[in-house]
Amino acid sequence: MRIATLTNPEEIVITETEKPVAKDNEVVIKVDYIGICGSDIHAYYGKHPFINCPITLGHEFTGKVVETGQKVRNVLPGEMVTAMPQIFCGECEPCESGRYNICNTLKVIGCQTPGAACDYFAFDSSLVKKIPEGMPNDIAA
Repeated sequence: MRIATLTNPEEIVITETEKPVAKDNEVVIKVDYIGICGSDIHAYYGKHPFINCPITLGHEFTGKVVETGQKVRNVLPGEMVTAMPQIFCGECEPCESGRYNICNTLKVIGCQTPGAACDYFAFDSSLVKKIPEGMPNDIAA
């Protein structure tokens, strides 16, 4: 599969890599659409204070579920989805009070962890959200 990596400011390299395989709680998504956020633009120009190269951008995306792990129950293959981009611990004080956006160990896909600028993206199913039928991918992203 193809993956686009911001290797240095203003330098994106497309390479081939293995398609991911879903772990127990993951889904593999065939990426259909990626939105470009202001943070992506800042990262591209080397101006984002929390994004370092190399990184695969892409935290606003949609796609079709093509594989689910054995413990996944919330989505099925063939469904169109997007995902909450924040990866949070669920155990710190901010998370326990419902403020996961300020989690003590917060990471954002495409910023501190690899994003969805690739053909297939594996992601934790608990953060995956189904797209309402008929909603365009660009709007959902």
